[in-house]
Amino acid sequence: MAKNDDIKRYTADELAALRRNGDSRFDLARVVATTEEELEASIAADPDDAHEADWT
Repeated sequence: MAKNDDIKRYTADELAALRRNGDSRFDLARVVATTEEELEASIAADPDDAHEADWT
């Protein structure tokens, strides 16, 4: 299998340093603020979601 240049590996310390420097692309506030309706709409709009699952 050929090495994929898009995948990068980081240690936990490297990730912590990235977050401290503001280099993280993860927005926890946005995730927490997302409503169930917004999440369902996002899933429904995803063309790759070809099946229905009941996660309740």
